[in-house]
Amino acid sequence: MINAATGYCLGWFGIAKTIDSGKTWQAQVNTVEGGPRFETINFISADTGFALYGFKPMTLFKTINGGAIWTHAPAPNLMETVISISMLNNQKGIGVSNDGAILKNPRVRQQFY
Repeated sequence: MINAATGYCLGWFGIAKTIDSGKTWQAQVNTVEGGPRFETINFISADTGFALYGFKPMTLFKTINGGAIWTHAPAPNLMETVISISMLNNQKGIGVSNDGAILKNPRVRQQFY
């Protein structure tokens, strides 16, 4: 949740956004049926957010306009299945893989380690 009215959900269908506390949802990014899914999403502000998509390798997406447009963010091909990310700012974040590994990236453009 960004605030009491605005939030995001994700999964096999893609990313959806609500601006009315979940009464209605607007699709923002759709995935291919039967394909990979979005695993995790994290916003550092009302406008800037990150989402991980796929399965070995995972792809990092970023929005800077509240989810109206999502673009590939410069990041490594993640060969781990990351189930949660927490971005501290535009360049620093950590993630947790499905096997419990903690992944750190000092800059989004560099390899998680």
